[in-house]
Amino acid sequence: MTKELIIACAGAGKSAKIINDAIARYRDRKRSLILTYTDCNQRQIIQRISSELGAVPPEIKVKGWFTFLLEDMIRPYQSCILQDRVSGLNFNETDPHKRAGYTIKGRAELASDGSVNPKHFVTEGTHKAHSAYLSKFACRVAEGTKATRKMGRKSYRIGCATERLEEIYDALFIDEVQDLVGWDFELLKLLSVCDELDVICVGDFRQTIYQTANAQKKPKSNDDKLSYFQHIGFKQSSMNKSHRSVAAICKFSDKIHGGSKFPSTFSAIDENELPEDVAEHLGMFAVKKADFVAYYDQYHPTILRHSQATEQKMCAGREVFNFGKSKGMTFDRTLILPTKPQRDFLQGNSHAFTGGSTDKAVNAFYVASTRARYSVGFLLDEDTGIDGIVPWHPKMVTKR
Repeated sequence: MTKELIIACAGAGKSAKIINDAIARYRDRKRSLILTYTDCNQRQIIQRISSELGAVPPEIKVKGWFTFLLEDMIRPYQSCILQDRVSGLNFNETDPHKRAGYTIKGRAELASDGSVNPKHFVTEGTHKAHSAYLSKFACRVAEGTKATRKMGRKSYRIGCATERLEEIYDALFIDEVQDLVGWDFELLKLLSVCDELDVICVGDFRQTIYQTANAQKKPKSNDDKLSYFQHIGFKQSSMNKSHRSVAAICKFSDKIHGGSKFPSTFSAIDENELPEDVAEHLGMFAVKKADFVAYYDQYHPTILRHSQATEQKMCAGREVFNFGKSKGMTFDRTLILPTKPQRDFLQGNSHAFTGGSTDKAVNAFYVASTRARYSVGFLLDEDTGIDGIVPWHPKMVTKR
């Protein structure tokens, strides 16, 4: 069966590929399950399938990652660990078993007699599952049931829930797979040894901002995640043609994760066919604060910033989004209010994002820099140290 990881650049149409593949399978009388992490992406997928088919047919299911774990992987067979039905989800932004940096007594996975401690996975009284340990919970349920499969010379206990998926679906699509982390990958390993289920994962690891859990368990970094996919035998391919951005934006975006092994990005846009009023201002620009009003009045870019506390007076009354919130969105033109590391990068410091515990800072910059179709401006008084960024001044006109 197919086990494929598709690495897509920003604007490549990765969600569209999943939707089109699922629809093609539906027309071939096959059943698909589409998973994604964010609610926004679920709504977009449902809307696009409905637009094509009139409604989402029973042969195609769209679920969030947490809903999938609860409904398909945990509840049907949870009695091997927990008798009382898991009532819902307790969403954790941090580790629910730690307080002020210390582990709370009585929250270990195993009790003193060696049995599973329910408090490790669910809240007392309400029996809501901790989101931070949901994938781990699913893996433990799989270990507690009898189904096994071989991968190479090793046998894995994949669990009855995984076998049940094979009976219900022909294909499993995971969109925005870069959002998975830690125990999610242990679960993915179980799914990867299914004999009767295609597993197709699509994502752009340069856009990892949100994650399913605040995990300490590896893999956490882009490189670790990509290595894990290779370890469990996924065939890797790429979608590196952007249908969103012009060539200058694509070229700049490739520099942000310099040194990584991501394929180069190419633009699918024919700039010679763009209207003249659009084509007069294409590419990457450095805009001084003193010229902000003139630039905004001339091009009306969408402003992208780190947080609501960033340049509040400047942003008031204008269309503005935080970097993370802009993920998945497309605008004609953007103006980015850079953070200190981003300014350092724009001035030529290739190590501006090193030293962080995760890739979130550099990924947020990549997301912000790839939202625009035609032009990206950076509010920057300092000289740039990167080729391709043009200093802008009032009444400036660029030619294609």
